[in-house]
Amino acid sequence: MNFIKKNSIEFISLVVFLVLLIGGGLFFLSMWNQGTGTKYGSRLEGINKIKISESDLNKIEKKIKENENVNKVSSNIKGRIINFVITFNTGFDINAAKSHANVILDDNFSKDELEFYDIQVFLLEKDSAEGTKFPVIGYKRKSGNEFVWSNNK
Repeated sequence: MNFIKKNSIEFISLVVFLVLLIGGGLFFLSMWNQGTGTKYGSRLEGINKIKISESDLNKIEKKIKENENVNKVSSNIKGRIINFVITFNTGFDINAAKSHANVILDDNFSKDELEFYDIQVFLLEKDSAEGTKFPVIGYKRKSGNEFVWSNNK
């Protein structure tokens, strides 16, 4: 006890240092553990029950390509979002492009799939010139029935 009284400044400094060291270690561990979860958190629960295969997407791409004004189509799935990129030939009407994108929703997905996935459509124009209405983005939420289009120009 006498030793502590004689060296009180050193003892207090040691206690403060240990508290700061332990506090810093706990802060570091809490920050370290935050990044160890999954990329999407719990948003993808049930995705294994409602799977969309690559062949299903390829069938939809073929249906979209049946229009002679469609130049190129690609699709992918990221989490719960299905993306379609449709490139139309130069000079194609924007309203016709929007209505043609509805082919995606026409009996291609089951009710469960439409209620689980969001669908995003990017409409592009081949060799797009300045002043055209393209690109346009359409989005259908899982709770929606139709695409909502970006207000482009």
